[in-house]
Order: sequence, then C-alpha cells, then structure tokens
Amino acid sequence: MKYKVTLNGKIYEVEVEKGEAVIAKEYEAA
Repeated sequence: MKYKVTLNGKIYEVEVEKGEAVIAKEYEAA
C-alpha cells in the first residue's frame, strides 16, 4: 500500500509492506 505524506514542504511517497514503512520517493512540494 502506498501513501503520500506531506511534511515540512516535502512530499514523501511511502510504501508500507508487512507493517514496515519504506520511503520510496521524496520530492519538494510544488
């Protein structure tokens, strides 16, 4: 499952697998 989290003006694409969160992508919010 993928989530998009905005934190401090940055967007993190987080992939959660078996209860473990992995940051797939990190980019600046437009």
